[in-house]
Amino acid sequence: MLSLNTLRKPFLSALVLLGFLLLTACPDGPEPPQRDTTIRISVVNTGVTSVSLNVSVEDTTDSWTFGLARNDSIVLSAEVAGADTVVHDGGLDPSTTYRYRAYWLKNGEAADSSVEVLATTLDTTSHHFSWTIDTLGAYGSYLNDVAIIDENNVWVVGYIKTDSGTFNAARWNGTEWELVLIDRVVDFDGVFAFSEDEIWFSDGCFIYEYDGSVFSKKWECDWETYGPGQVKNIWGSSTNDIYFVGNSGSIVHYDGSGFTKMESGTPFDLHDIWGVDNKHIWVVGFSAFSTPYGEVMLSWNGYGWDKVYEAYWGEVNTNAEIADDVEGISGHSVWTTNPREVYIAGFAGNFKYIPDSTKFVKLDDPHTFVQYKLRGNTPRDFITVGLGSEVSHYNGLTWYMYPELKALFNGSIYWYSVDVKGDLVVVCGHPGFNHGIVAIGRR
Repeated sequence: MLSLNTLRKPFLSALVLLGFLLLTACPDGPEPPQRDTTIRISVVNTGVTSVSLNVSVEDTTDSWTFGLARNDSIVLSAEVAGADTVVHDGGLDPSTTYRYRAYWLKNGEAADSSVEVLATTLDTTSHHFSWTIDTLGAYGSYLNDVAIIDENNVWVVGYIKTDSGTFNAARWNGTEWELVLIDRVVDFDGVFAFSEDEIWFSDGCFIYEYDGSVFSKKWECDWETYGPGQVKNIWGSSTNDIYFVGNSGSIVHYDGSGFTKMESGTPFDLHDIWGVDNKHIWVVGFSAFSTPYGEVMLSWNGYGWDKVYEAYWGEVNTNAEIADDVEGISGHSVWTTNPREVYIAGFAGNFKYIPDSTKFVKLDDPHTFVQYKLRGNTPRDFITVGLGSEVSHYNGLTWYMYPELKALFNGSIYWYSVDVKGDLVVVCGHPGFNHGIVAIGRR
């Protein structure tokens, strides 16, 4: 499968293609000189079954044509406008090295050839995790979020009722779960850890920082200043750059010294936030239980929030040119490790968003229920969790849903969150509010 950004004509004329074939098919022809060519090719990104390449020429406003060869076989011919373009070559084998060369075609002949580049696709990762199950609290308990620091330091937050009291957090110390009450008896929504002595918590209205020994209240709701929104989910690029998202389009930013309300430009509830650095951040959300009804995906450009996708249900879509590619995402979770591909889990299933082409691609996953959270190590090693006790791993090529987790409580578990760090996975939620439940997977 091949795709080309800024594509103007998907194929050359028969004459141009024939000339290209005759020129490049001769095995006895001289190798193009290894010099500073006027057409260049470079590897942008490699996946398990795909390679992205940048093809460029000297600055030009004229359209130009090129051919792409993979292992001496022609795989694409096209005409483009602008000085460069990105080619996506798919359907490849995992853990395989491919040779690529680009040819600048003029009047049906190769006027120049790029230097050959090598691209090695990534290998798949193992699906095999061994799981242990722990329960926390009694009836009425539930867990909303989890953060892994290391295998002996894991935090979960929610609402945990026991005979000895009510708690809103718990820490795994490598041997057992230590129950914690942060400030007041309310349920907590989010936790995000930079290290064992730099952890942030949110309960919807209050934000707390934990320095390894003390919880400090850093912010609380100011309805007059900040409006009706809440702060629930958390992501930060550093301890001086942390974002909190919540209901009614609420985004609050911490810069290391103070908190600022950010204008999101949307009225919808924001359910998750994730980024690569302080210039590449994404937010997803939707409002299904309060007006206005609709969904949104935002991206941070370093200066403000852009609407990648926004739809008011029952009304005309405000981003029709993007929304036409997908009926709806209803994003519950967003995650990525690079700015070239962003993964989304939600009511409509799982999607990959490709910013270069502004396309949403529906993932062919095995889920039958709503997915609440998606986290991982790389795009070839991530976990999604949701309703129906469903926990699935994607290894870059195939999906695997864990039957031992699917069978728990007759498939009635609401898995609300997951965190992944190396070969450790921690999933949390509740089976019908009977108690909190945690599944720890070790690979």
